[in-house]
This record gives sequence, C-alpha cells and structure tokens, in this order.
Amino acid sequence: MKDRALPGDEDEPLSPREIRRRMKQMLAACGPVRQHLYEGRKLTGHLEKPPHWALHLERLRELENLLKRRRVEDWGRVQDMNLTFQLDRDADIAAARAEVSARMVGNLDWVMQRAEERKFEMSQEERDGIEKLMMPYMDKYRTQMLGELPIAVRRELEAKKQKLEDEGTL
Repeated sequence: MKDRALPGDEDEPLSPREIRRRMKQMLAACGPVRQHLYEGRKLTGHLEKPPHWALHLERLRELENLLKRRRVEDWGRVQDMNLTFQLDRDADIAAARAEVSARMVGNLDWVMQRAEERKFEMSQEERDGIEKLMMPYMDKYRTQMLGELPIAVRRELEAKKQKLEDEGTL
C-alpha cells in the first residue's frame, strides 16, 4: 500500500487554500527578514565587498508585493523569487563572513609575528600572557576559520604564514 503524500509534496498539488495559507506565512516572515537586512547593512560597512543590501531589499519588496496579492496563480513565481532571494542573500552573507575571517586570521598571524620578533624585549610575564591569550587561537580557532574560507584565500594566508616561518619570525 502506498503511503499518502503530505501536502506540499511534489506528488500532490497544493490546494488553493493551502497556497494562500503559505503565502500569508511568507508575508508575515518578511518583516523580520527586512529587519535582518537592515541590521546586516549596519554591520558590514567596513567590508571591502559588502553584500548587495539594496538589491536584497528590492527583491524582498517585490516578493512582498506579490504575496500581498495572494493570487494562487502567482505561487510558482513566488517560490522562484523566494529561492533566488534566499540563495543570493546567503551567498552574500557567506562571502562577508569569509572576508571577516580572512582578516582575522591575517591580523592575528601578524600579531603572533610581532610578538615573536619582540619576545626578548618583553618580560617573561608578558610573553606568558600573550601565549596564554593566543594558544586557543593557534590550536583551534585558526584552523576552524581557515576551514570556512574559500580555498584560494586559505592558500594565500598559509603562504604568508609559511613565508613568515621561513624568515624565522614566526
């Protein structure tokens, strides 16, 4: 005996009532998404390549306008627009996170290099304090952050670190 398909499965088309219900839910979710976009825009002003917040806000407005009409015949277009919006927004946010992680890794590698260069100018207590602060970064977080970066950026950072090690400063 075949299991009965759940509403929304590809085997069974959605009823007009279910489509309108989902459109209403999606419309209600637009407010928090807009707030998230505004907050993201505030936080990413320092990036070299910030996400395209204006484009995402415009797409959200277009999606909202379509949802407000709540026409069943627009359901396919709503789904396409929603998917495109989510994929583009998520890709932009991932790129922004990668940029921030790359900066953090580069800056912390630079701090470690400077601390190594000046280790004989510092007291033992200062060296121990820096080592205590940096060990979790060197042991765990650096590897984790590198794992989240695109391969090209990761290779570039590792090459810089290797150069520092070859020069004997790290």
